[in-house]
Amino acid sequence: MVFTDFKVKYNSSELRGVHCFADINGRASCGSIREVCFARAVGVNKSFLSDLKMLDNDLTEKSREGLAAYARIGRLTGGIPFDKSEYYSDSYDMWVTSGRTYLRIRTSGLNEKTVIVLNKVCKEVTGKLGMGKGSAGSSIEKNFFVKVMFWFDELPDSIKKATGGSLPVKLVADNVIKKHEYLFFYMLTQAGVNVLLLQSRGDISEAEERLGISHKILLGSFDSVKIPEYISDKKAVSSESALKEEQNATERSLKLTLPERNRSKRRCESEPTQTAVSENKVKSGGNLRSTKEKASERKEKTYEELAALARSVVMISLHNRDGDIIGVGSGIMIGRSGYILTNNHVAKGAAYYSVKIENDDHVYYTSDIVKNNYMLDLAIIRIDRTLDPIPVYNGRKELVRGQRVVAIGSPLGLFNSVSDGIISGFRLKSDEVRMIQFTAPISNGSSGGAVLNMYGEVIGISTAGIDAGQNINLAIDYIYINDFIRGFV
Repeated sequence: MVFTDFKVKYNSSELRGVHCFADINGRASCGSIREVCFARAVGVNKSFLSDLKMLDNDLTEKSREGLAAYARIGRLTGGIPFDKSEYYSDSYDMWVTSGRTYLRIRTSGLNEKTVIVLNKVCKEVTGKLGMGKGSAGSSIEKNFFVKVMFWFDELPDSIKKATGGSLPVKLVADNVIKKHEYLFFYMLTQAGVNVLLLQSRGDISEAEERLGISHKILLGSFDSVKIPEYISDKKAVSSESALKEEQNATERSLKLTLPERNRSKRRCESEPTQTAVSENKVKSGGNLRSTKEKASERKEKTYEELAALARSVVMISLHNRDGDIIGVGSGIMIGRSGYILTNNHVAKGAAYYSVKIENDDHVYYTSDIVKNNYMLDLAIIRIDRTLDPIPVYNGRKELVRGQRVVAIGSPLGLFNSVSDGIISGFRLKSDEVRMIQFTAPISNGSSGGAVLNMYGEVIGISTAGIDAGQNINLAIDYIYINDFIRGFV
């Protein structure tokens, strides 16, 4: 077989339900042409879980006998670690420089045939998507390349090493909604992998369905049914070993006896510490204050110093598929590895985004929404750049009415405008989410911008203004922000 001539032919005629995926042949039909299946099982029916269990059992047995390669995975990872993002960003540059002939993959030990087929497919898919046209197109292509190469690396070894070979390869994935994730699985089918998407909770958009690249099997209505994790033979052995070790550890801990501490001794041991602290007290203005207290004392920033923090607030332009700007918002740098916090209502509805940073002439393009929450109206996008994040307030004191604040955003596209005001109240959104009402002027385009206290900490993210009132503006409280960005800071 000449692997540069590797081709696929789609055949889903045999597929009527989840379990039927086990019977799809997926072998080379003639020469270098391989029959593959790309299907979506949409919704659930009464036999959904039992059919899935039967599918797992059948294909696991075939894998054990060397008749197929099989795996079932959960959701694809949204956030890409910085080191891997940099690796594949460099890999993309090398790929383009080589005329899209040299594909560098992080996974070691791959068959050369796999890399050849994957390179061919990556080139064809990005070409069909119309990427690489102009600076914006190139950035979108690079963003897509980085994500799909990372996702490929995250696949089980049994799938990666069998891709492009003679063995039937079958992969089942859980609830694929986003465009780039969907195209990634399409790319795998182009490399000869049979793919079944379990769309139990939702399906792809109408725009993706119009591409006509997958076969839809309607099982029933959407449901929040919990899809159990797939446990391969290797995982099962690992799980049993971990359980046995945990039981042994528990037994060992039960045999431990802790001696009772001498309370009088502990009291005596603490006295020198107290004495040392008292000896470090200094006299200032007739009051005794410890050096520890003085060291932890925070100092409010001037308005000029607060305005300088605009370097960590970005302007986000939303683009449609044709590249036209359809909206403008703001965002806050929250993680050095390219993570930017904004509103969900800013992020939604765009094909991709362009991000502008103060004192940086480069415009950063991305379509990567790492995380979003409709109820909180929060979202995180990511760009390929090291950032200088603003700290988020940790709640050492309650926010109060009358407290001074500064807002930074891009109202009406006026990049990084700074305004000041006070907290004028606290409101509830849908009786669940606390909003900060503040008077610092904002307008359309300010959404996603920073609301700071006088110490330069984010206490809220600008979300809405009430046009019928004067300076009645709302921000999502820092409490929800801290929970939402955990793991990205």
